[in-house]
Amino acid sequence: SKVTKIADDNVVQFYYVPQISRYVNRVFELHNVGAVSMLTTRNNPLKNAFNRAIKRTFDVLFSSCVLLFLFPLVFIPVAIIIKITSPGPIFFKQLRTGYRGRDFMCWKFRTMHVNADSDKVQATKDDPRKTKFGDFLRRSSIDELPQFINVLKGDMSIVGPRPERVEHHEAYCQQIPEFDYRTKVKAGLTGYAQVYGKYNTPPYD
Repeated sequence: SKVTKIADDNVVQFYYVPQISRYVNRVFELHNVGAVSMLTTRNNPLKNAFNRAIKRTFDVLFSSCVLLFLFPLVFIPVAIIIKITSPGPIFFKQLRTGYRGRDFMCWKFRTMHVNADSDKVQATKDDPRKTKFGDFLRRSSIDELPQFINVLKGDMSIVGPRPERVEHHEAYCQQIPEFDYRTKVKAGLTGYAQVYGKYNTPPYD
């Protein structure tokens, strides 16, 4: 255009302000799809295949190291104590909502007495269903260690939003605007809540 030519001739950087409604208060980012320029309100770095490959490579290498070298050392004493303190399986598996809304079976060390309400009633801080050793596992987050299996399988990532129980995810989507957007990335072992100290606050999942 004539304006851009004048800017180029005078070695001046040219900026164009698109006509967007003043009621839209988001930050936009420009992307090109072929020869067409488009604006997006969200930037997801994992749209880039190279970024996804780096993240997945880290997940596989890190989780493999944990499962090969650390997990056996923790598993043996934890498994023995779980069996001694409460009859039932060593692992507890529960359906959680993951990447793009796909459900997966999330692994944990069992921290409660076997009960019929484990998939129905939310755990609380002083839940009587918890074993004493299970309470320690929860407070130390050791109960989450088997989720490295989920990471290796590709259900989860090392870093990402914590996976919610299916019924909780559906309820939160109704209550919290844009809550479902968190499934645009894989659920993680650790994330924002853990880094900023907001983990293990009600509900105590």
